[in-house]
Amino acid sequence: MRHKADIALVVAAVLGLGAFVRFYDAAFIAAALDFRLSRPQIFQVAQSYLTARGVRLEGYDHCIAFAPRPQSYIYLERTLGTAALNERIRTGLAEPWPWTVRWFRPLQKEQFYVHVTPEGKAVGFSHQVPEDAPGANLSQDEARKVAERFLATDAGEDLKAYELKLSTTQGRKNRTDHEFTWKRIGSDVGDGDLRVAVAVQGSEVASLQRRFRTPEEFDRAFRRERAQARLLWSASYTALMGILVAAAVVLIRAARQGRLHLRPRVALLGLPVLALYALSAFNSIPLMKFDYETSVDYWLFLFREIDGDITTGAFNGLIVGLAACAGVWLGKDAWHKRDPLLARSKSTRLSLGAAGARGACLGMACLGYVVAFYLITARYLAAWSPIESKYSNCLGTYLPFVPPLTIGFVPAAIEELIFRLLSISLLYRLTGHRILSALLPAAVWGFGHSLYLTSPIYLRGLELTLPGFVHGLVFLRYDVATTVVAHFTYNAVIEAMPLLRSDVPFFVFCGLVSPALVALLMLLGAARYAQLRRRGVDAFCNIPLEVVPATSADLERLAALRGQPLSLPPEAIVLAGSLQGEIIGCISAVKREPPSAEIVDIFVAKPHRRRYVATDLVDALTARLKSEAVTEITVRVPQDDRSSLAFWHRQGLARHLLVLQKKLEA
Repeated sequence: MRHKADIALVVAAVLGLGAFVRFYDAAFIAAALDFRLSRPQIFQVAQSYLTARGVRLEGYDHCIAFAPRPQSYIYLERTLGTAALNERIRTGLAEPWPWTVRWFRPLQKEQFYVHVTPEGKAVGFSHQVPEDAPGANLSQDEARKVAERFLATDAGEDLKAYELKLSTTQGRKNRTDHEFTWKRIGSDVGDGDLRVAVAVQGSEVASLQRRFRTPEEFDRAFRRERAQARLLWSASYTALMGILVAAAVVLIRAARQGRLHLRPRVALLGLPVLALYALSAFNSIPLMKFDYETSVDYWLFLFREIDGDITTGAFNGLIVGLAACAGVWLGKDAWHKRDPLLARSKSTRLSLGAAGARGACLGMACLGYVVAFYLITARYLAAWSPIESKYSNCLGTYLPFVPPLTIGFVPAAIEELIFRLLSISLLYRLTGHRILSALLPAAVWGFGHSLYLTSPIYLRGLELTLPGFVHGLVFLRYDVATTVVAHFTYNAVIEAMPLLRSDVPFFVFCGLVSPALVALLMLLGAARYAQLRRRGVDAFCNIPLEVVPATSADLERLAALRGQPLSLPPEAIVLAGSLQGEIIGCISAVKREPPSAEIVDIFVAKPHRRRYVATDLVDALTARLKSEAVTEITVRVPQDDRSSLAFWHRQGLARHLLVLQKKLEA
């Protein structure tokens, strides 16, 4: 059955990746972006633009960021569709989505912005000066001539293609400012249109801005939708809080009963989250500089921003650690013969490789699914559910491969550990129903994304409930490591695609880093699997354990394995476990007053530990004792032996009698 599931994952991955690549241009706005120039080249274009206007930039600091997606794209995409919007971006009939280069001086108001398209064309700029800066006092007609001359010569626009729509004048203390707005003829989409605004401060052109004006009615309706989406998100958040409270109650009760045995080392899973946040903080300094308010101290601002990011990373790392510890205990308590974090095999490297391969396949299948969902609902249901990415967080940093890693791993770790490992384990423990346990957290997780831009507002929740449910089933069959890799693969590929489609080799290299890490994980696992196969080892422990009453010869071999003779009463029941004829463990029990029995010894050879051999031995002994009318079993465990206590609790044994002891001095 597991091989059939693996084949299904591979087929789904091939189909999903094919659909994702084939329909990427129709589903993603980023497909219209053609990154031909590197960040230094963009800087040179912007610097040359200002230099040609006579601006001296000596003594100014600078930063570069790829601007967030313009808000007007929401209206255009909902009205025209993604493919038509992409075409308008390419032909200049939509608001540009540019790089922005900023020059500034700390504690100084004057600063410059230049907007450059990914193809390398300067399409806008802004020169900000203090309100009391001196300048000329031109009339509105004189200022308009200055603005028109700038549009025709510097901006290269044909004035016949524009219609003047708005003129404003504002008197300053030492000058008069004007702003003129033109409409691009033939750019109408519904009641919206493309506009170009030129500001004149005194006698100098101070800014050129291109904006698509959206209708006021659309803006009001959009704000109402966002308020409703927040309400839906709040309902999902409340449901999540209910799950977490229920988990806390179960854990507290287990602690009071002495059954709670957490694995502190699992909490170390939060360290990669903290490390990625710290790396991202320093990597994102260009973005921090872009948001710097020049009225405050520059170094204090940077320290505050970096400290805030690292603190957020520590908090999220703590969430990951706590969710992992609680989820692992709940999973082990629900399924005493599986490890919910990472499926056991002959090698941890092999288990990680298997999780990487299956997770990558599931992630690629999800890529195709979301593209198909978007295209089908847009065409047949008139729905709108754009696939978004934080491109500015990627392209504007020192190392553009860091954001895909962070955005890929952190949400994957937090969400999979909470909604899959912890929630499904809890619900299965309470209900014993696999489908229900996978479906409820999937719905809560799906509608937890209701703040994403969709119309109708519940569409994103419905869209993600299905892959969330599939992730849950994959977790139930394999482990949460597989779903984390799947989630990471999906997020990282979405974020890396603009880099991979770029003409800049450095961007392409950065885009390959995240997929390469998944591929490396798969290769390491494949290499380990091949190594074990050459040795004739059952890599995934598929051969069942044979448990039979131990013979005298078996007892001698067991004594040799342990390095000491077995000291058992003659009436003891001894069962031996073997794999392919090799004795690897035993368990023994002694009947006490009817109808009880006491387990007096259990042993598993070291190479075969952590393979559920001890659990199989306990199950076999339990079946044997039941057949002999025994209704109660006991075992004695030292109170400070936490690993043994945890093992026996997972076998269903509970603390019954506390024996107190005091050593007397001679």
